[in-house]
Amino acid sequence: MSKHLTEAARACYRDDGYHTPIEVMSETKAGRLLQKFEQAEVNFPEALGPFGRNNAHLTFMCLDEIAHHKVILGAVEDLLGPDFISGEAFCLSRSLKAMVLSAGTRMPLTWG
Repeated sequence: MSKHLTEAARACYRDDGYHTPIEVMSETKAGRLLQKFEQAEVNFPEALGPFGRNNAHLTFMCLDEIAHHKVILGAVEDLLGPDFISGEAFCLSRSLKAMVLSAGTRMPLTWG
């Protein structure tokens, strides 16, 4: 059962590879998160540069709030199904990797 997207929205995603718009939060809330992010860019430029920005949501709460937003997760669940984990970090060797639960099997996904 869909948590956020209509059948038409899911069909649009299947047919076109994307669906827009999805209202996630108010402009006021988005503006506050943008201000926090812009301040983080000023305070920690290396952490958000090309080599440091992977998994930035693990360090910066303003990005974590977006990554774990219930509307975003609901839309992703509507598209991928309920058996996924988003943003849950597991320490494998010395790097953090996101894990996805697929058909009962954990498969590591990395990006960079």
